[in-house]
Formats: sequence, C-alpha cells, structure tokens
Amino acid sequence: MVEVMVAMALGAMVVLGVIQVFTANRQTFRMQDAMAMTQESGTFAIDYIARDLQRSGFGGAASSENDDYGFEWANTVDGGPGGNDRLAIVYDPTITNQRYCTGEDTGAATIISNRYWVNDDGELLCQGAVFNGAAFVPAGQAQVIVDNVESFQVLFGVDTHHIDVADTNGDGIPDQDCPLGVGEPTVYVPATLVPNVIARGKLDCPTASTTAGAQNASTIVRTVRIALLLSTENDSGAVVDPERVYSVLDEEIGAPLIEPGDGRLRRLFTKTVVMRNAEEVARL
Repeated sequence: MVEVMVAMALGAMVVLGVIQVFTANRQTFRMQDAMAMTQESGTFAIDYIARDLQRSGFGGAASSENDDYGFEWANTVDGGPGGNDRLAIVYDPTITNQRYCTGEDTGAATIISNRYWVNDDGELLCQGAVFNGAAFVPAGQAQVIVDNVESFQVLFGVDTHHIDVADTNGDGIPDQDCPLGVGEPTVYVPATLVPNVIARGKLDCPTASTTAGAQNASTIVRTVRIALLLSTENDSGAVVDPERVYSVLDEEIGAPLIEPGDGRLRRLFTKTVVMRNAEEVARL
C-alpha cells in the first residue's frame, strides 16, 4: 500500500509538471501569435498611409483649392489631448490611374482626397472624396484598414524659410531655428499650428513675406510624421506595467485612456515621410 501511495504521489508530481510546461508553452504561443498579428497589422497600416502620403500634391491639376493642394485641411485635424488625429491626402489620380484608398475607381476625377481617421471602435478607417469644383465630396463607403488602434497621431515638418513672393519654395528643410514662440520649435507641429506658422512668418528668422500666395500650408510642408499605437485583439496573458505611458508623437498615452491591466500587449509604430511632390505643390 505504501508503495502504491508513493507511486501515485510521484505520478501526480509528474502530471503537474507536464501541465505546467503545457500551460507555459500555450501562454508563450498566445503572446507570440498576438504580437505577430499586431506587428503585421501595424507595419501594413503605417506603410499603407506612407505610400499614400508620397502621392500628396501629385499631378498639379488646376483648381480653386491650389493653396491647399496636397492636403485637405478641413479634414486634416489635430484631435487634441488624448484624441486621435485625422489626415486627408490630396492628389491628382489621372496620370498613374490611381484608385481611392478603398480600392474603388476614381473615374474621371482629377483631384481626390483620401481621408484617414479612427472611429469609436478603435478602427482605422479610410474613405475617398472627390473635388467637385467647390468642395470635396465623399466617394464610396469607408473601409477598415486595421483595428485595435489606441492612438493615431500626425505631425507636420514645416519649412518657413520663404524669402519673398518670388521664392516660395524655402530651403526644403523642416526648420529647427524658427520658433513660433518661446518653447515652440517648428520642426514638427500638429495640424492646428500649421496655419500659425504661415501667419506668424519666421519671427526670429529673416523677415518673410506673408502676402497672399507667398506662403501656404502646402508649400511649407516638407515631411509628415505618423504614429499608430496598436494593441493585441484579446487578453494575451501578459503582465503589463500599470504605470506604462506610450509617447505617441506629441501625445502621452496611458491610463485611463488605455487599460494597463487588460492583459493586452501594445506596440508603437512610427514613420517619417518626405513629401516628394512639395516642389510641384509650390509651383501651383
């Protein structure tokens, strides 16, 4: 009887050990699978927007929106503290037969806008819009690019080195020495400050003309920095630091905006895109 009890105890210990190994391996697999999916989604989304940004200002079609050609500023908005930004990219799709960001044909449209934003369900959406001669009108249905988005932020690298009306192209480099004011460098600014850069000129830099046509949002935007904070779909069993704060460009994202104790893993994706058509926009 003693031998049987000893054997049973040893067997129970072996079984418990196997269960623990199985549980640990299963947990590791869940975490790795969740992070792989998040990595794939984040890389896809950030590259998708970056490729669209590189088309900004492409084509040079004439319209009454010349000053804003490159971005649709009415839908390129800073979401404010804790909010998500919105981005709307404008270009001429006719030369390269481009489609809307949703994949729909642009038809005979010569100026379109692709709008990106995050809804209340944490989904990054995109919808096309067409310029009808007076305004941009939505085209087709909004489509989900990725989900589980906890923050979407956009900053603009501006060039305020405009000398006069005849030279609206600046030096082609986002400024590091022309502040908007004390503690407000113009290297990267949210959408709401882009007009301030225009209106206030160079300030401490050499005097710049601010007459109509000398400076506008499109001519001074040289780079755009985008960031996405994504989380895994479900509780991956991860132990998350409740004090963790994510620096998403100009936003600090932490509790209570996100729930650190939900067991989800999070990953931050950022990218800086050069506006390769900035000179073309400046000639409009």
